[in-house]
Amino acid sequence: MQPLSLKFLTIDVDGWDTHDQMGPKENGYFYRLLSSLDQALKAFLQDLQANSRGNVRVVIVSEFGRPLHENGTRGLDHGRGGVAITISPEGSNEGGKVHTRSFSLQQNKLEDERDIAVTIDHREILGHVLANKARMLSRNDLRVIFPQNSAEDKIILDYSFS
Repeated sequence: MQPLSLKFLTIDVDGWDTHDQMGPKENGYFYRLLSSLDQALKAFLQDLQANSRGNVRVVIVSEFGRPLHENGTRGLDHGRGGVAITISPEGSNEGGKVHTRSFSLQQNKLEDERDIAVTIDHREILGHVLANKARMLSRNDLRVIFPQNSAEDKIILDYSFS
């Protein structure tokens, strides 16, 4: 079979809108969602490695965050702070690192007493990958794609969160 010559691919996975009944830590609905994602990523990365297609970067991001505490129906409503995961090509010097800006889980530090603060905008991560790693876009391209990203110049040029 001829390999595909893709530069960019997106996959949308539904079912993460868990406003109620997320279930127990082991074998609940949310646990099964995470397990499914884990198994799919493992199979994908093993396939890449087996076929010497190692120059692939994976970015996982949600369009909304979650509050710190569950709601009255044993789920989580939409919030602000969320999570993004990037998986770098094998052999790169980027693995095993956590890039973040400080945030607090203390109740008096939450936004509106419920939300974890947004410290990194997902557009910063996507812009960094597209411009600096995949070298698919210029800074001018990023300004067009992400016009409201006021931190674009700072983050795209310096992705050294600590």
